[in-house]
This record gives sequence, structure tokens and C-alpha cells, in this order.
Amino acid sequence: MDLGLRKQADRFPTKVFFTGTTALRKGVGVCYVQTAGTAANIDESRRRDVALPTTANHNAFAGIVAQDYAANASGQMIEIYKPGSVCLVETCLATVVNSSRKGLVVGGAGEFFYQGLDGPGRVLALQTVAVVASDDTGLVGPVGASVQDTYTIATRSLNSTAAFTNAAVGDRVIVFGGSNVDGSAPIVAYQETTIQTVTDANNVILTDALVDTAGDDLDVATAEIAFACVRGYPLVLALVEDLPNTTSGCVEYLGMLNNDTSQSMVGGTTVCIGGVTLAGGDAVATLADGTIEGEKKAFRLAGAMDDYTVTVTSGMMADLDGALASLELDGDGDVTVLQWHGNVGGGVLGAWVPLLNVGTTQA
Repeated sequence: MDLGLRKQADRFPTKVFFTGTTALRKGVGVCYVQTAGTAANIDESRRRDVALPTTANHNAFAGIVAQDYAANASGQMIEIYKPGSVCLVETCLATVVNSSRKGLVVGGAGEFFYQGLDGPGRVLALQTVAVVASDDTGLVGPVGASVQDTYTIATRSLNSTAAFTNAAVGDRVIVFGGSNVDGSAPIVAYQETTIQTVTDANNVILTDALVDTAGDDLDVATAEIAFACVRGYPLVLALVEDLPNTTSGCVEYLGMLNNDTSQSMVGGTTVCIGGVTLAGGDAVATLADGTIEGEKKAFRLAGAMDDYTVTVTSGMMADLDGALASLELDGDGDVTVLQWHGNVGGGVLGAWVPLLNVGTTQA
């Protein structure tokens, strides 16, 4: 009996070209760059070039980076593990073996955070990684996280109930997105800082001020953000999901702005960071038509607000009796999941159809 083989699960490595210039960490996720070259020409680099996940490539998950790579101004060949592999994955949350699922964050450094939809771009933890115990100094693992909590700009203080019970000076704080509480400022872009002071289990002071998308310090009293607090770069053994002919679409975080008319990414999960009082009018987004038969789209509102409205370009009610024109989310935890049906003989032609609805008003 080959006991060594029994201790090693399947991995499916391949070589790809990372088009970015930054360093890469073992365990982060990357997506294919499918726009390489001229569209009319044969160009196999469209399934060889990869980049960190963005709203342009989120439906083309490639795999998990197999080892650390130093920055390279020219880009570089790297090894990744393709969907279906069992490998180490960087996550920002505690996990429970064979239970916790984590989705790849769009716009970040390739970390896995909130669950998201099923398919490539999501992983199933095969290891339990608990939060760091306060007396385990130096242990690498998740510390705390919140999908929506409060940052006070003047004092650089971050408030989240019990999130910092195990936090220590120097722990990383990763901000995935957000907006100020009256919806008047640009969203907080993805950024990373550290903890300068642990005030108590609910409050810490950050080393650096958070900035808006223009790189300027936020200029209002408070902001609502989605963040994770971790010590080191936690890795967890995980199965990289591989469901044929589908994709999770990854997970994006959107801050809510006054009279916002921005479009959410098509497919995948959009987590709307609420908890704000929009002073200038509802945030209104447009959901464009899907591109893949069976493609799924999820919206989740984290923190009550009034209101986040999604205009559905082409939609049909679940009972197929009438058009689905809009979705309105206003309560903490409101969720809706849609599926795109198009170009299917005898079926619904060209429409988003609801699969799940919790609290969301459909019209």
C-alpha cells in the first residue's frame, strides 16, 4: 500500500502568465484575461494570461497560486492549481472542515472572504481554522471580520462588536470597500493597513487613515466598511470548486452613494455595504443582461438603508407571469438570487428569473 499517496489529494497544476507586476502570495486566486490580442485572431493566451480578479474577468476564474512570487515589472510565468484541486488557499475568515465555503474577492489581492455562489471562484474548507486565541502570540490565523461596520475618520478608529477580542498591535486590517454614512463620498477602495492600538474587544485604532478612490482622506465624520482583521497570511486546506459549465462569478463589495447609478458586475455576488442614510437620493444600479445560460447573480445588503434599487434590464417573475423590472433592498440581510435564461428553445428567452428572495421587494 502506498501510504504516501493516501496522504496527498489530487492537484491539477498548470503554468500561466501573470500579467500584473505585483508580488503574489501562495494561496491567492487569479482569473484569466480573456481580452488578450485582437478578438478576430487566434490567440491562445486568452487561456494562458491571468490577473488578479476584477469586474472585467470575474467570470473566468483560473486557479490558486501555488507558491510565493516576487514582484516582476515585466510580468511572469507562474504555477497555479486549477479547479478540482485540493490545495492551500488564503482566507480571511475562520473555517470549519467540510462546511465553510469562501468566495474570491473582486478588486483585492486574491483573498477569499464571504461565501458567494457555487462554482469556480469558490472553495470548500477541508480544515478547521479557529480564530486566534489571545494567548497564542504569533499564531497565524483569522482574528475577526465584519461585512459592515463603522470607521471614524478623525481618530482612525474602527468599531465592530467583539471583532477584536483576539486582536493585537500589528495585525492586518483589509478593507474591501465602503462609503461614508451620508453617501456623499466615493467608495473606500480596497486597501490594507495595520492595527496601531487595541482599545478593547470592539475598537481599534488603525495605523493609516483610510482613503477614497482618489487617494484622499475621507472628509466626513464616519464611514461604513467591509473589512477583515487577520494575523499574518492564513492558509487553509481547501477544495477548489469545479462545477462544469458554471462559475461563481466571485464577490464584489459596493459602498452606497447618493443617486448612484453605477452598474453591478454581471454574474457573481454583489455585497452592498449599507448602514448609511443617503442624503441625496436612493442608490440605483442597473443589472445588465446575462451572457451565459444558467449564470447566477446574487445581491446582499449588509446594514439597513433606504434604499438600494436594482433596475433589471431584462427580467421575468419566478412564476413567469409578468416582467421583473426592479429589486429594492432596504433591510439588513436582504438577499436575492437570480438566474439568467436565454437562447433556450421552449424556455424563457433572455431574462433574469428569481431563484431565492429574502426581504427584497420585487416589482
